[in-house]
Amino acid sequence: MSRDGRRGDRGGAPSEGEAERSPDAAAARAMLEERLARCSPAEAAAFWKAVRRCYAGAVEPEKGRA
Repeated sequence: MSRDGRRGDRGGAPSEGEAERSPDAAAARAMLEERLARCSPAEAAAFWKAVRRCYAGAVEPEKGRA
């Protein structure tokens, strides 16, 4: 966000970096990582396959991270 409170030409939407730093995003990421930790490797792979299908260019986290 700029010093004057505007978010540039994004129409008021936060940048990706701003969104990542929000408390809600941190809580959701922790919940996702906790749930993925309980999945089998096949279930986690299926999840990431679905993410890639829905969000072109989505990147899987490094091994051991999720």
